[in-house]
Amino acid sequence: MSAHEPPAHTERLGEILVRMGALAPADVDRVVQVQAKTGGSFGHVAVRQSLVTADQVRAALAHQFGYMSADGIDVPQGMSRELIMLFDTMGRSAERIRILRSHLMIHHFQNGERMLAVTGIGDNSGSTYIAANLATSIAQLGRRVLLIDANLRAPRMRQLFGIDNPLGLSDVLAGRASVDNVIMSNLIENLAILPAGTIPPNPQELLGSPRFQEMMAQFKSVFGVIIIDTCGDEGIADAEQVWNEARSVLLVARRGRSRYNHARRMADGIRAMGATVVGTVMNGYAGPAPKRRRAF
Repeated sequence: MSAHEPPAHTERLGEILVRMGALAPADVDRVVQVQAKTGGSFGHVAVRQSLVTADQVRAALAHQFGYMSADGIDVPQGMSRELIMLFDTMGRSAERIRILRSHLMIHHFQNGERMLAVTGIGDNSGSTYIAANLATSIAQLGRRVLLIDANLRAPRMRQLFGIDNPLGLSDVLAGRASVDNVIMSNLIENLAILPAGTIPPNPQELLGSPRFQEMMAQFKSVFGVIIIDTCGDEGIADAEQVWNEARSVLLVARRGRSRYNHARRMADGIRAMGATVVGTVMNGYAGPAPKRRRAF
């Protein structure tokens, strides 16, 4: 197995559904007997026999194929439903995150780049949502990922992932805590999370400090991918400090809120620093409804 290959899950679908509490052992035997007579996959037969729901089978399949799922198997308590790569792995929004992931893996991270800053254009753009789900989706590929909440003014990663420890990046930069004491690496396989920590009075100075530069250099030697969520408009000077380190920025716009001229000015400012805009995500766009396909 390569270093980036997800671990194999050898449990049968029926065993997973029993562990979920969706099936009884006797139900598994019943499904197997029907399979022997009529053919078809285990999941399809179980749904046809009204023993489980399609959603339960999808959740079990997600686990079998190496995705964390939200039906009591893997996901720790307290995590937000906004983490669609955990709670709605077969949904349309999760599929769009996977499309974004594929684009970045091919055109950015496979070119030797390791860091990517995610910055919103305007207020309530949803950049934290994109950063969290993008990092989770890359971790699901088996890559070792670090997700950093560098929004030291209005952080949300701690809330999304249900992290109890109030300390984080700002506390490390201020010398109040060590990285080992604040980084969370036991919530999701292959994903480490560095929350923002205490909201400081001097975020720009902390992110512009030599200590931040040293930390980023250390992280690049340990992690294959580093995703950094940054401030948007209110802390644009903070974001500039992160852009200077990451050298690559993904912009996130909110449909109906973010303005083209605003996005262009931000992109021009990023390029003026010598950094690269790798793309812009339009968040909140529904798009045409895809054709339904059977997932089992």
